[in-house]
Amino acid sequence: MISETAHISPDGTLQFLVIRTPDGDITMGFSDYPWHTHGDVQAAVRNSSESPEAAAERFVDELLSNKLVIAISIVAGTIRDIWIADDPEANRKWCQDGETIEFRLWDGTKVDV
Repeated sequence: MISETAHISPDGTLQFLVIRTPDGDITMGFSDYPWHTHGDVQAAVRNSSESPEAAAERFVDELLSNKLVIAISIVAGTIRDIWIADDPEANRKWCQDGETIEFRLWDGTKVDV
């Protein structure tokens, strides 16, 4: 059975989903937006010996404790995507015409880059 856990940001503006499938895949991302990651990807990216489950739990814990910067891409006043910004300055450099990127923490605190 697929299980889904939703985390709502304290200001009520973001919903982060963690979806676990019977085959052990763990997919994480912001509800209604394309960016996502997986538990096995997080374990590999961080070069850790953690299991995908442990890496996913750590990733969610870091997000919910304001240790990860969230990027919000806005085009013509509409949110286009939301993702975790590993390098906010680089994200801003790649903005397309008419796009702005705002940075924040889970609790809504704005991050200046």
